[in-house]
Amino acid sequence: MQHAAPFRGLAVALALVGAPGAALAQDDPCVDDTSPARRPVEVTPSVGAFNVTLDAPIAVRYSRGYFGPDGPGDDPATLLRIVRCPADVECSAGCSAADGEDVAGRVQVIGDQLFFFPDGGFEPSRAYAGRAGGIDESLDFRFCTGVTVDNGPPVLGEFLDAEPSESTAECVLPEGGRLVGLRWEQATDDGPPGSIEYMLYLTRAAGVNAPQLRDRVRNYASREITLNLRLDALEASEPVCVRVFAADGVGNVSEPSDERCFDPLTDAAFQPLCAVSAPGSARAMPWALAGFALVLGVIVARRRAR
Repeated sequence: MQHAAPFRGLAVALALVGAPGAALAQDDPCVDDTSPARRPVEVTPSVGAFNVTLDAPIAVRYSRGYFGPDGPGDDPATLLRIVRCPADVECSAGCSAADGEDVAGRVQVIGDQLFFFPDGGFEPSRAYAGRAGGIDESLDFRFCTGVTVDNGPPVLGEFLDAEPSESTAECVLPEGGRLVGLRWEQATDDGPPGSIEYMLYLTRAAGVNAPQLRDRVRNYASREITLNLRLDALEASEPVCVRVFAADGVGNVSEPSDERCFDPLTDAAFQPLCAVSAPGSARAMPWALAGFALVLGVIVARRRAR
């Protein structure tokens, strides 16, 4: 396995998530960052995924700072092993990373994520397994490919409703803040549903000058997806607006949702932008630029990977 030359398009897309204007403005206060665990946290495609598209990269998210200047300093090319299970192994059974034939490919680190691009793509209707190593723990996973490549982005489902509430837990919100649960129908895609990730952007609010990524969740076994919007006291003092994107395992990004606006203090229902006097409504925030950069980045990344 070799270390990849930079995949510029993918770097653009993921660097955007870490950009000041589009980054998670509020780290999850309920996550204990004092834990010394240095390990892989999550993998895409999801563990046990079926019908993974043949051009999907493997993405492993590591604990925060793993690849930073103060991290363990492991050579990324030695951390991830992907194997092709023997031909007689059924997808439902799978194999372990110790039982198969190594898959050649390239790796790249962007932020806290390690990406693996298989040379020539994966074989159709085949079981694969992998192990992502870490200092304190490792992550074993398996998946099965389908017979197609990913030909298009996910299509977002319908917005369902919002449930604003006051939270008294300090780990959730500062004093005077609001917590809003936003429910959407699942997105549809030509790849495995378990590889879809949803990103919630706060596009308009008091004190917010650029779109901010406030929550991201993976698809799960339900017809509905809930994204949590945490607002501090200043942000909750005036109407706010949000948009949602969905990204599949290859990096295709959906069209953005309609902008939904509401008043978190009065529990007003989400309305079209024209029905709410949102802060800064006289000037549109550059959410479209963020979406364009994401789409451009993943298109270039797919072409480079192929």
